[in-house]
This record gives sequence, structure tokens and C-alpha cells, in this order.
Amino acid sequence: MSLPQELIDTIIDIVQDDAHTLQQCSLVSTAFLTRAQKHLFREITLSSSHLTRPTRLTHLLAESPHLTDAISSLHIIERKRKRSKRNPTGTNGWLQSDNSHLGPVLSKLPSLKELMLECADCISWTSLASNTRHALEQSVFATGGLVRLILDSIFDVPYHLFENLSSLQELTLKNGSILGPDLIASKVDGAKGPLMVVRRQSKARLRRLHISGYVFEPMQEFIEWMLREDISWVDLSGLEYFTLLFQYDSGAALGDQVDVINSVVQRCSKSLKEMHVIPSLAGLDEHGHTSRIPLHFPSLPRLQTIHLTLEISDYELGALNPNYRWFKACINALQGQKSGVDQLQNIYTKCNVVQGNPVIAFDPGFWKDIEGMLSAPSFRSVRKIKMALNPVFGFDDRLIDVCGMVEQEMKALKEKGILEVAVDLTDHEQMKCF
Repeated sequence: MSLPQELIDTIIDIVQDDAHTLQQCSLVSTAFLTRAQKHLFREITLSSSHLTRPTRLTHLLAESPHLTDAISSLHIIERKRKRSKRNPTGTNGWLQSDNSHLGPVLSKLPSLKELMLECADCISWTSLASNTRHALEQSVFATGGLVRLILDSIFDVPYHLFENLSSLQELTLKNGSILGPDLIASKVDGAKGPLMVVRRQSKARLRRLHISGYVFEPMQEFIEWMLREDISWVDLSGLEYFTLLFQYDSGAALGDQVDVINSVVQRCSKSLKEMHVIPSLAGLDEHGHTSRIPLHFPSLPRLQTIHLTLEISDYELGALNPNYRWFKACINALQGQKSGVDQLQNIYTKCNVVQGNPVIAFDPGFWKDIEGMLSAPSFRSVRKIKMALNPVFGFDDRLIDVCGMVEQEMKALKEKGILEVAVDLTDHEQMKCF
């Protein structure tokens, strides 16, 4: 007596994340094979650390073309380039080689929903191998089936590629740039002025938008075009998760970044659940007043989590530190809402520590001031406040002592059971991946 196929599929689904078990199931019978293969090939990772995988995958898809329908997620990784006899300068990357066999793979994925293209070194879109770039432009982006897209350290990505992504729900752009319509126009047949833009009938409704990098300018035009409702390819009114992080722009660019933050938050104010917005503050005049940061938040009735940053490298000048002033501006903007933030439950603050001796330089008044801001009546719904000490230049045993000192100065929040202070080594662990 044979089992119903529906029951077999249900059994296979239970172990869908256990690759070893799925491999064993695929050998049992043909009734198990199809469902097991669907899960085994659902997520594929191709890395420059394993150069034979694209070739093997190309041959496998040629022999078993039905497997192309199983692949829904593809993660392509270009790791740190090393010098060798074939690559003496360390500049010729795997993604830039016509022998990578990525092109044939990318052109045969009709069910692809997630694409993650991650590079350890920044590369230009036009420097990608011709067959890889052609497959991305003519197959992956053109079909409009992507739901999740991550581009890390790729610059001069053509703007028009995003216009077909009507199904996109999550977009992450790190350390790159988008070649906007105006720039594209100037490079096509000597044309001058912007390209003709057609009103979109079907727009992507993003739920997650994460944009980060070293400087704001390369991404500024792209974000501003996203905010143009009349011509944009995307609808931000349903955005639930918003990240905007930049590091090294001059203070002169702060106003533009704050304008973008204000505009995006205004657009998605009724749906926003989580926000992490840290503009470039390096050039901000340290003697300026917080009120000069024109940050304005509307009512955010669904906001549950906000991420902030402090730099505690100079305790004695804490109140004048640009990161501290941005922290205070965010707190003031949240408190200034007419309807408050009744759903806000989590305030996560990364404290970047670059001080030589954090114990000797510890300033109790700095932390008392932070506690005062976070104890405001506007934050009565908050259930967790986490202060994560991030050692920028490596772990220091003395940070363990600092955790206890911070808890002592923020005693009122600690006694409420909502304060957590801990050393966070996440950034260091991520760096090890490359």
C-alpha cells in the first residue's frame, strides 16, 4: 500500500532545513525525490571560494532542467581578492571573469525570488563579465519576479534595472551607487538631459528598505527618484522597516540626508515598525545646537523598534559629540509627535567605543543624561533598552567593568527591568567572514 503523495510531501516539508535528511529521502523512491529536490535546491550559494560550483551547477541544470524551477534564492559572493600568478595585482575578480559560468546559471532561473550579490571589494556594474551582466539584465531583472534584492559593494548599477521589479518587497543597497537617469542619458548617443520617464501602472510595494554606505552622494539621486510619486517605480506607503546609514560625508550633506529621512518616514508613517537612521555626522560643527538638526517625525502609531548610535570615545565632550547630538535629536523628534509612540517597545543603541582607557575616561554625567532622555513619559510603553558597547579597535577586558558602571549610572532603568548593557562583538564577527 502506497502513501498518498500529499502525506509524503508533508513529511518531507517537516525536514526541509535538514540537508542530510533530505539527501537520504531523495534516495528512497521517486515519490520522495521531487519534493526533496525542491528543498535541497531552494537556496543556492555560489562563492569565489569554490570556483567549480557554477560549472557543476550549469552541468546539473543541463542534465536535469526541471531543477531550475526549484531554485528560488541565489547568493553570489565575491570574497577578498588575493594576489597570485594569474592575478598579480589582486584586481581581477571572479565576477569579472567570463569563465565563471555564472551567466548560463543566471539565465535559467525562472522561479528566482531572492538575489544577493555580495562583494568584499567594490566593483563597477560594467566591469562584470559580459555574460554575467547580460544574464542579470535580460533575465533576472527583466522578468520582474524578484521579491528580495541585496547588492553589496557594486557601483554604477543602471537605474532602469529597478523599473521592472514590480514584485520587489525588500531592497538592500550597501556601499554602492546607482547610475541615475540623468547620468545614463548623458552617456547614450551623446544625449543631453534626462531620459523620458513613463508613469508606472504597477509599482513595487516595498516592505523593507535598507541603504547604507560610506558617503551619501552616490545614493542621493536614486533615493530622491524613489520619492517622486508621479514617476517612481516604487510605492513606499507600506514600508515597515527602514534603514539609512552613512559615515563619512561632510556636515554640509547632513541637511540633504535629514530631508530624505523626513520624507521617507512621512511617506510610511502609518506602517513603519522599525527604524535605523544614522546620517553622516563627521563634518557637523561640534558647537552647533541640536535644534539645528531639522529632524521632524510625524505620528508613528505602529513603530515598535528604533536603533540609535552613540560614540563614547570622548566622554568629557559627550554633550558636544555629533553622535550624541543626533541621538538627542531623534529622541526629541519622537517626543514631539502629537500622538506619541504608543507601540514603541525596543530602543537599541550601539555605543562605539574608541577611547584608549574607557574606565579612566568614564563620565557618570553622560550616562545620567542618557537615562533622563530615555525615562521620558513618551517612552512608557518601552520594554527593552539595550546599550551595546562596540569596541571599534578590538575587545578590551575593561569594557566588562564599563558595563557595570553604565548600569550603576542608569540605575532607575535597571530597576525597572528594561535595561540591558553588554559588549557587542557582532561587527568583528562579520569582518571575519571575509
